[in-house]
Amino acid sequence: MATIVALVAAIRQWAATLNASHSFIHVTTGSNIEATDRLMKAAGVVFVGGAYVV
Repeated sequence: MATIVALVAAIRQWAATLNASHSFIHVTTGSNIEATDRLMKAAGVVFVGGAYVV
């Protein structure tokens, strides 16, 4: 899980360098969706209309 949290943190840093207000992360897994949701929420993202937004 730490790897995903670090990846999301890196995406946030990269987006900040581009002055982006949001980053969309598209999850393409079809298995264990509940665990994926818990993982993304642990990374501090919010589910919005089919995508997670940082």
